[in-house]
Amino acid sequence: MHTQAIMTFMEQHYGGEQWNMKRMHEWISHYFHERILILGAFDKDKLIATIFSVPFTQGNTYMSHQAILSNVRVIEGLCVHRSYRGKGLAGYMIQYMDFMTHHMFGPTVHLWSKEEPYAYWFSSALCSDKYAYIHCEEANRFMDIHRMDFKAFAKVWNVSSRFWLVDHQPCIVAEIASPIRSYDIDVWIGQEGSTTYVAVVNNTRREYQTSKFYEVSWCGKMADGRLDPCHVSPAFLTSVASNYKNAMVFATDRHCHTWAAPWIYGTSGVHTTYMYNYIPPSFGSCAIYAIRDEF
Repeated sequence: MHTQAIMTFMEQHYGGEQWNMKRMHEWISHYFHERILILGAFDKDKLIATIFSVPFTQGNTYMSHQAILSNVRVIEGLCVHRSYRGKGLAGYMIQYMDFMTHHMFGPTVHLWSKEEPYAYWFSSALCSDKYAYIHCEEANRFMDIHRMDFKAFAKVWNVSSRFWLVDHQPCIVAEIASPIRSYDIDVWIGQEGSTTYVAVVNNTRREYQTSKFYEVSWCGKMADGRLDPCHVSPAFLTSVASNYKNAMVFATDRHCHTWAAPWIYGTSGVHTTYMYNYIPPSFGSCAIYAIRDEF
């Protein structure tokens, strides 16, 4: 009943100065699911804010400080009507969602991400990763890149993820790779020397003018049937970007140590992640390992 109203509202108000969401009717219905809680704020009959609470993973969430949680969720779709911003409504929506999820599902931990202009010296963020981006028409193919079937990738993820608690500190790990829209996720594999690199790229459904936005959400390597998170080479990510047309690919220094032209680094802010109602393994340097298609 509310699909069309939410879709219309978010197409009008969910966006930034240089992007907006396109063709939401193709995918928003996937979020109307019994595991997902959606709240709307109304001024009389006028929808003025939305917020979604989506499970972080279908399995457990493991943390490097030995916590194992079964009810970790992610705040998504937090959108406030342009005429109602600056009034504290977003914070209220998060608090109310926290109340509702505790009431419905028991003790709940929420994660949420946002884009900041820069990393703050004093912050409660779990991590703040600086963006780099590339115009795909400028990307060269430095190596042979091919797709990996997502179901096959997810199977390897599911058997590898627990090992990262020992090998990579500090971190939060989704036991199972379980996005809402797996059809919007590409898994790319490339061989550089003796190393097999892997990159997971999301179609964010954001667009600026005629350019689609894609975002690298996870990078690693694969050997002996096991995945491991790691930084990859800029040549590998450039080769990945060369597969997209009329698009821009975004990544962060979580994925690559060094950047060179045609990558543009440090001008698009930082991707920050926060946690509500729980103490994470660390503040400022906590890695989040999950395959998700946030919006």
